Amino acid sequence: MNIEKKYFPIEKVEEVKIYDLNKEVIFYNSPKVTDVEPLEFESILNQISSDINQFIPVDNGEDLIITRFGKTLLQRLNINPKDILGRRFSECLPFYHNLFKEHVKKVVNKKSKIEKLRLLYFEENTLSLIVTTIVMEKNGHIYIINNYEAESITKTSASNNQNEKLYLIEYMSQTGSYYKTNNKYTWTNGIYNILGRHPKSSDKYYNIIFDLALKEDKEKIKKAMNENLPRKMEIKEKIRIKTENGKIKTLECNLYPKYNNNEYVGIYGFFKDISSELDSSILNPIDYILNGFTHSQKLALLLDPFNPVTYSFTDGFYNIIGVKKQEYTHNYNIYKHIGEKKVVEKLKKMESGEVNKFDETFTFYKDKTTKKPINCELILENFYVNNELHTIGFLIDITQDIEKREHIKIIEKQKIIIKEVHHRIKNNLQILNSFINLEKREYSKEPELIIEHMQSRLNSLSILHAQTCESLDFENLNVNEAITQQEKTLNNLLNSHNDINFITYIDSELWMPISLITPLLLIINELTTNSVKHAFNDNTKNKQIYKHMKLIDGETCEFVFKDNGIGLKDTKMQNLGSVIIKSLIKQINGTLELTVNNGTQFKIKFPINQEYVGYK
Repeated sequence: MNIEKKYFPIEKVEEVKIYDLNKEVIFYNSPKVTDVEPLEFESILNQISSDINQFIPVDNGEDLIITRFGKTLLQRLNINPKDILGRRFSECLPFYHNLFKEHVKKVVNKKSKIEKLRLLYFEENTLSLIVTTIVMEKNGHIYIINNYEAESITKTSASNNQNEKLYLIEYMSQTGSYYKTNNKYTWTNGIYNILGRHPKSSDKYYNIIFDLALKEDKEKIKKAMNENLPRKMEIKEKIRIKTENGKIKTLECNLYPKYNNNEYVGIYGFFKDISSELDSSILNPIDYILNGFTHSQKLALLLDPFNPVTYSFTDGFYNIIGVKKQEYTHNYNIYKHIGEKKVVEKLKKMESGEVNKFDETFTFYKDKTTKKPINCELILENFYVNNELHTIGFLIDITQDIEKREHIKIIEKQKIIIKEVHHRIKNNLQILNSFINLEKREYSKEPELIIEHMQSRLNSLSILHAQTCESLDFENLNVNEAITQQEKTLNNLLNSHNDINFITYIDSELWMPISLITPLLLIINELTTNSVKHAFNDNTKNKQIYKHMKLIDGETCEFVFKDNGIGLKDTKMQNLGSVIIKSLIKQINGTLELTVNNGTQFKIKFPINQEYVGYK
């Protein structure tokens, strides 16, 4: 014995084919679990042709206690009702328990109100019995109702009328037939299962199958529609239809002519929905086009694009190039809109047959006023039919795809840079903390001085943080902008010394990574603060602080800081401020050259073989 299951979504029914059922695998003697009282309407229920089976669910629907069982199946299997009532369904009738188990659980757990099954019993591959079954829950009981009305029809069909039997089977399946007489059609119920709808009163007046055939397949059925077929001719075809709900189905058709006394009176046919049986790899490519290709605005199919007479493009082509279909004129002026000359040259070779395959991306300018082009990918391939050259291909607008990819790259890069910025901030705070510890020992009696120094350093670092977050580059910073902003901030902090003239020469196109510019700003901060406070006396005229930064060569950058003050007395740079400056210069692997002559000059040279230093 074996079974086959298949679910029919249109009918919302599971069909189970049961072959050569054996009593020995159905019924088992099992112990009684509970006593069962007859139902109040037992005598009435016995008069009904349907079997109404009642159960009490246990173990959350995993098993059932039998409280009533219909007579039909018991009589067929010669089972005494007393041998199954009050028993566990799984123990005395395990085959049917397993058959209905999942459906019972659905109604017990309120996932479904009614479950439907159709049981087809076969004996020696011949259909012998059809049972329609409903599983439902009511007042805490489970009811499995079996309808055996089809049994008498099937038995009669088997002995008297095979056509009736076929009619019954197709009523419940994805097969159907039709009869055409005097240009009118009669459709069997299986056709409506295929179409996924109910019959309409107008169906007998028009062709409800062939009228839905796709344009590409109508030629296959033209003879059957319009011409008398020879007596013994049979048409076997696979056609595709598009149902009212937009679903494309593939049908296997067998069409036959019908004659009466040598006179042709019509045609009859048989249809089977084989959509689920087809492997997607053998479907006609036109199916792909019909299922969305023709409606695509970013993708176009091109057939013979180099032939001004027989070319055929889907609607996406006209949308991509920005020309309405009715206004499009096939000519080679379109090449003028392509940005890359090498692409145009290769297209011309493709047209002449010198190149058989083409796969390139290029920029396309829809019109002269459009500054920003779109990005396209064009894939073409030549092939020959009867020594005649043909071309097929795809044109794809990939502008958004490129923008998305670039956006993703930027986001990923920003994540890395943000992580790096946070790391730098953490390092900078550690540096500031070290400065505080040093100055606490040096200026223990002047806490306000420590606060003033920390304020200027923090402001320098905040400039970097703000510039980093606002930069489109997000990794490399403009040196001139950073130093200029720092200069303004220091002027505000040191407003009591506003008689000093700051002269700064920094190339506006010079960029450096944050890892390098951070210690540079701290160096400038220390040098500026020291000069403002200690380089000038009351007799100094035209007080100036001069800053200049330039690239000496491809490997070295030079920064010069100079004032015209009284000159640095501690040329060995042993005080705390000098120690901090030397520490920061060491951090950038720099060297310091100190000159005291009509003021003090610091010349710092440092290597630029780092992440990035240069011009944009």
